[in-house]
Amino acid sequence: EEIEEYFSVTLEVPSQVQTLGGWLTDRLGDIPPAGQVHQEGGLLFKVLSATPSRVKKVHISKGGS
Repeated sequence: EEIEEYFSVTLEVPSQVQTLGGWLTDRLGDIPPAGQVHQEGGLLFKVLSATPSRVKKVHISKGGS
């Protein structure tokens, strides 16, 4: 919700997802590694840091398709 409010966008979020890392994992089908990029809802999400079990840091910017 915070991301949607901050960027004035609407993203499809399954009800069981609690975190941005969980959302990215749901959208990509697996825990994304550092460097993975995903575009959705006019935003660009770039994973900056991740372990095999969780996403740790993500950079979000406007401009994705």
